[in-house]
Amino acid sequence: MRTCLLLILAIVSTPASAETVNFNDLSLAPHSYVSGPLPNASTVDGPYGPQDVGTFTSGGAQFGNTYDETFGSWSGFAYSDTTDTTTPGYTNQYSAITGGGVPGSNNYAVAFGYLDQTANQAQPFDFNPADPAQLEQLPTITLPTGYEIQNIDVTNSTYAALSMLNGDSFAKKFGGPTGNDPDYFKLSVYGTDSAGHALTNSVDFYLADYQFANKSLDYIVTTWQSVNLSALSDATHLYFNLSSSDAGDFGMNTPGFFALGSMQLAAITNIKGDVNNDGVVNGLDINAVASHWLQTGTGIQGDANNDGVVNGLDINLMATHWLQTTDGGNAQTVPEPATIVLAGAAGVALLIYRRRQ
Repeated sequence: MRTCLLLILAIVSTPASAETVNFNDLSLAPHSYVSGPLPNASTVDGPYGPQDVGTFTSGGAQFGNTYDETFGSWSGFAYSDTTDTTTPGYTNQYSAITGGGVPGSNNYAVAFGYLDQTANQAQPFDFNPADPAQLEQLPTITLPTGYEIQNIDVTNSTYAALSMLNGDSFAKKFGGPTGNDPDYFKLSVYGTDSAGHALTNSVDFYLADYQFANKSLDYIVTTWQSVNLSALSDATHLYFNLSSSDAGDFGMNTPGFFALGSMQLAAITNIKGDVNNDGVVNGLDINAVASHWLQTGTGIQGDANNDGVVNGLDINLMATHWLQTTDGGNAQTVPEPATIVLAGAAGVALLIYRRRQ
């Protein structure tokens, strides 16, 4: 009976092995943008008044957006097909310096929002990427269920690129008067897992670099560049922060914008909670947890959520994915009574008791 059920599920619900998100599935009039408030937004209290918090979806991924009703401003992600690469200033905040999207799409996303690395007069705390509450203040992407991130294509916004190239009323020209000043504009990507824990890995990419990270090159990115995010393959949510060498008493002076052209996703082939890698989350994984109970370190069998310790959080993760299996590399869910999961947890307690005896 179960074999038949697995076969049926494999036929009707097997996801594709890969997915490309390029925003071409979003409707836009020529040379326009959408920055909020979004139709699905909920109104919440913000620091200066009401804010409309919502998401838009492309390729199954959800992109967070916040619209401030008091100032008519936005943060998070917007989407655009504008093509202006020459107009400086914040009035041109929705354009990518490439003049369009990646090949195959006129559309792209623009992100705005950041937390400064150190406390200043506008931000009374240091940025801590291990704090999920801080990460949630950044531009956020929720990945579709069953997929993990592989790569993204990014570039500068026209606003940021021209500010770094020429300077403006707030920010300096990169390279200084003699072209020898060390300057950078860096994009950092973070993630949280299905349990909401911040991942220890992160990925940095320099959108501009003047004799800082790579002393042989001076550049401002003006084309779409692929960034490998496989180090964040355990992430269910991605968070994006920006930092710059040009910062003052009120934080970063460089315009805190970048453009996202596409994302490449892959179907998850290993199920969270399958710590013995036999293709199914079941009692054998519970046994592995019991055998390594409260052990700490890296890569311990039983550490299902990869937080460095084998404990009840790993049991919780197994319960979430109980009796999921792999079939041709794709995760399928087999519904089972919750009592089975509870029995498995009870089994852990019994096994631990026996081991201690």
